[in-house]
Amino acid sequence: MPLGWINNPKPPTISLVKNLGAKLYLSIVLIGIVILIWQVIDTKLILHPAEYQTIALLPPVTAPAWSVSSSTDLVTQKAELNQQLTAQAYLVVDPETQTIILQKNMDQRLPPASTTKLMTALVALNQYDLNEIVTVSSAAANDNNGGGLFVGEQLTVRDLLIGALVSSANDSALALAEHHPAGAEQFIKLMNEQAQKWHLTDTTFANPTGYDNPPNWMTARDLWLLTWQAVQKPQLLEWLGEETRVVYNTTGNIRHVLFTTNQLLGQDQRILAGKTGTTELAREVLVSLVELKGHLLVIVVMGSSDRYTDVQTILDWLDQNLHYPDTAQVLRKPLE
Repeated sequence: MPLGWINNPKPPTISLVKNLGAKLYLSIVLIGIVILIWQVIDTKLILHPAEYQTIALLPPVTAPAWSVSSSTDLVTQKAELNQQLTAQAYLVVDPETQTIILQKNMDQRLPPASTTKLMTALVALNQYDLNEIVTVSSAAANDNNGGGLFVGEQLTVRDLLIGALVSSANDSALALAEHHPAGAEQFIKLMNEQAQKWHLTDTTFANPTGYDNPPNWMTARDLWLLTWQAVQKPQLLEWLGEETRVVYNTTGNIRHVLFTTNQLLGQDQRILAGKTGTTELAREVLVSLVELKGHLLVIVVMGSSDRYTDVQTILDWLDQNLHYPDTAQVLRKPLE
């Protein structure tokens, strides 16, 4: 028997097992710590992009509330408001909380007219580079009024977008759609696919301009969601808020002076941006991004015979009846 075994009564195999056990235990502890740290990081969303954040972890925001004395008073005032408005459908939304503040027939399908160009612009922004050069076709120049484009003229995607949004130029919108490698029909298909991705469930686009024939259809609810998508794009928000703009063709020898179709821009300081639409079937349509009492609101007016008065009447009513208490808190909901 080896002398080492006499002096050390513990066999070598037992010591080895204990050492391995200690190392295994230490490894398990370390793995547990790593998992715990990872869960903390994952829970706090440090490594997650915004689109994967959950509702519960987003910061609280102040919810709108009514300042009227009772619900009966509010119902009476809302009835009086409806009597003053000409719109067939309207909707007021606080986009921060997605609170519907006012609405009438918000789920009724109506023609959106040139507010269609919001989707045209969003798809073009996604499909093209702003510096891409577009050649204006005879169909765009001759069959679509609005921007005064010439057959064969070349402009950048950026300048066509400005024409479509500032002066609601139909020729610019059609030129953008025709620029798609697969043609205008594929561009329109992309418009409808994007509408489905954003859950605009009562929306159908048949053209990029907003013409009645073939018809486009939307609800006020869908139109507010589309508007909110548009104004979150810095370039589109800038152009939707401009009163005038000058653009040139690529050679610089043709100048297009553009004027907004939105009469409220520059006239009512509460109006930050907006898009108009007018056809015989749609009558007057207007979407507006406004600031009231330090909060952003989106106002949609469809089927109106006096859209500007309607919007200002709604704003005046809100100014008198809406406030944001410091105590009411809700969680922000992600826009789809």
